[in-house]
Amino acid sequence: MYALTTAQMQALERYTIETIGIDGGTLMEIAGNAVVMALREHELLTHERIAIVCGTGNNGGDGFVIARRLIDLGYDVRIGLAVEEQQLRGDAKTQYHILKRRGIPVTLLIEEVQTTAWLASCAVLIDCLLGTGASGALRGHMTWLIPLINALEKMVVAIDLPSGLHANSGEVVDAAIEADYTLTLAQPKIGCYLQQASHYIGELIVVDISVPETLVDTLHMTAPTIVTPALVKAALPARPLDGHKGTFGHGAVIGGSQHYVGAPLYSAKAVFHSGIGLISLIVPEGLMPSMMLQAPEVLLKSAASEDGYMTKEGVALHDFTKIRAVAFGPGLGRAAQLQEVAAWLLALEGPETIIVDADGLYMMKPLLQHVRATGKCVILTPHPGEMAMLCDTTIAEIEQHRFSYARDLAQKFGVYVLLKGHRSIVATPDGAQWLIPIGSSALGKGGSGDVLTGLILSFVTQRVPAEQALYTAAYLQAETAEKLAAQHSHYSVTPEMVVTHLGQLIACFVK
Repeated sequence: MYALTTAQMQALERYTIETIGIDGGTLMEIAGNAVVMALREHELLTHERIAIVCGTGNNGGDGFVIARRLIDLGYDVRIGLAVEEQQLRGDAKTQYHILKRRGIPVTLLIEEVQTTAWLASCAVLIDCLLGTGASGALRGHMTWLIPLINALEKMVVAIDLPSGLHANSGEVVDAAIEADYTLTLAQPKIGCYLQQASHYIGELIVVDISVPETLVDTLHMTAPTIVTPALVKAALPARPLDGHKGTFGHGAVIGGSQHYVGAPLYSAKAVFHSGIGLISLIVPEGLMPSMMLQAPEVLLKSAASEDGYMTKEGVALHDFTKIRAVAFGPGLGRAAQLQEVAAWLLALEGPETIIVDADGLYMMKPLLQHVRATGKCVILTPHPGEMAMLCDTTIAEIEQHRFSYARDLAQKFGVYVLLKGHRSIVATPDGAQWLIPIGSSALGKGGSGDVLTGLILSFVTQRVPAEQALYTAAYLQAETAEKLAAQHSHYSVTPEMVVTHLGQLIACFVK
């Protein structure tokens, strides 16, 4: 499953019509019937009155098919047209005249008071007004109709995309339908995962309309792959029955400073709860007393420090020859000497992979141009603020163009990037991208990023390829947090809770 732009989706439909040979009218019939099946399968309809509000384009045409099929199935359906009849075009116009020839009434929704009363008598509203056709400010009747639908507080199902939401950017200029469910056709639209979209999409359900997913490859499209439970299950490292701690690898977390004691502990604990064989935790010497009783499972090692921050000489005293991967940065601080630690790590023989997070990103930024020459796998895990720093731009710019910034940074320096956020993105040096379609405010707490770093370290140490380790770690953390939030609330989930409950979720994937 992919996240597609409007142009890409149009290209798939065009190929389906022109090359495969399913004409536009037939495709609209298939789409309308598929939506009806999905509405029934997900139990989104009752036998109370349903209002279907339609616009001029294909989204309106889909609505006419949906209405006709629901009427045939015995549902109480009202159909509203939010434009004058003469504005209809193409297959939507054809579907409208099918309704007329069958004697099925269609009400013009062009006057606000009359429309308010018409909509108020319905229990479920199905939005077929604009779909993916929205761009810029709302025009005509939409300027009052969309806010009116939201104000009625009915259950709303959007078809393909909530009207008013931009399909490519997730932007809402004036207003957009606030859907409880969005039944998107063929493939999700990329705008479903960007900017303000989460406020409008509700639960996203993908509806198969006979436009094959394989066409993305056939047409050589570049599009983010949406991470699914099946992908996560396939990526989880195997646990051979005769495995031992050497089988599952030795990783190291390098971090901590006088002001940040908890961050490296969160990372180390997450590592140990997700299958690694051994974990070393290297911290400034002054932190040793506070660490010793908090993480008995780790191999705790001290590094000589200066003003509470570790030094290169202190880290270099330790043996890294048997360590497969290193996480660098949790709680590190930004003292000048830490730049030397970053440079030393990049040149170090032994660890195959370096995961760079938090303050480590600031230390690694000037060295990124040297990554390719080292032959190492370097993984960067910035949140939007850190990504803005790495790309010399603003957070607003990053948030508006998340996919392009993640891809460009990965390709420019030959690194793997996990751009964190409400919908995290994985980007690889060859331009491939994955999208984590879940995540919530339950993770909006200090320490969540450190837990994620630990999970990534655990999986790459167990020989999971970098891109799979990234999307698997991000998905598992988000899903664990969401399940905890359902039990406790989004307010009360803590990083420690996520760490201790990870095993329960992993067990569901490996059964």
